[in-house]
Parts: sequence; structure tokens; C-alpha cells
Amino acid sequence: MSSAFLAQASEFRPACPQPVLGYVGTFWDRQDIDLLRRIALERPHCRLLLVGPELNRRLSDSGLLGLGNVEWLGSLPNDQVPMQLKRMNLCLIPHLDTPFSRLMGPLKPFQYIASGKPVVSSAVEGLELAEDLIRIEKDPDRFLQAIDEELVSDSPEKFLARVAFARAQTWENRVERILAALPAQP
Repeated sequence: MSSAFLAQASEFRPACPQPVLGYVGTFWDRQDIDLLRRIALERPHCRLLLVGPELNRRLSDSGLLGLGNVEWLGSLPNDQVPMQLKRMNLCLIPHLDTPFSRLMGPLKPFQYIASGKPVVSSAVEGLELAEDLIRIEKDPDRFLQAIDEELVSDSPEKFLARVAFARAQTWENRVERILAALPAQP
């Protein structure tokens, strides 16, 4: 993975009185805009930072962007994304359960984990490798509860574990895992 794309961990920052919850990605049919709106409405003490272009009108038409605790930056060059991740206290992956999301192999979790931040995600494919470091919730009520719990329970130790995991995700390590999974040749 490109080091310019991955966030560099800064230092552990405990959640402040107005934590920043963030999502980085392209806004189109796979994001659960209703869940993002619910987060903003039911967690008014939190800021919701959204980074990425919109490919249809779902985000704009949702009313989410008009809420006082929501900031949408739109599309940014990849080298500016790590700076925005540093602003976040917790990263979100609020995807809908669709045929597309069931076939994903997302890089977003690795980018989030490399920043050292806690991650709360809907149940999507491609998270198995990092499932011990990502809070995965299918139910919207549990998703919101997970945000609260992860903000409270985050620690320097969890931060360091996430950063160490991300640093170990090299192409060499991936190739070794693939080769180890292949059947032995006679």
C-alpha cells in the first residue's frame, strides 16, 4: 500500500468533549446515509466529518449536510486524507448490506487502523483480517452504542496495537500468508 495513502499515526488522543467521528470515501449507493444522519442527530455532542466526493444526490438530498454538527469536505487529494484522519477520534464504515458490499475487499479499514483510531463498521466483507481491531455491528442501535463504547474504552495500548497491525501489513507479509495457505507441492 502506498505510504502517502496511509495515515501516519500521530499520538494517542483520548476523546474530547466533542469527539470527531469520521468517514472517508466516495458517497454513492453503498453508504448508509440514514445511519450517518441518525449518528449526527442522536450524538449532537459529536462532530461528523465526511470526506469524499458524491456520485449521486443521496448525501445532498438527505438533509444530513444541513445539520450543525456535520462537516463535509468533498473530494480531497489522497495526500490530504491523512491530515483529516488525524482530526478524527473514531472512524466509521457505515455501509449498507448490498450485493456489492458483500463482494468488497476494502482498503479503508487499513487506512483507518494505520491512523491508530478506533473503527466502527457495519458488517461488510473484507474485514476478517482485522476483525479483532474493528468493532463490527449489523444493527443500527448497536452501531451507535459501539461508537460510545469505543470512544470511552480507547487507550494508548489499543492505539499501539492498531498501529503495529497496520505496519505489519506489507506486501511481503501478504505474499507469505498466501503462500502458506496454498497446498504443499509434491
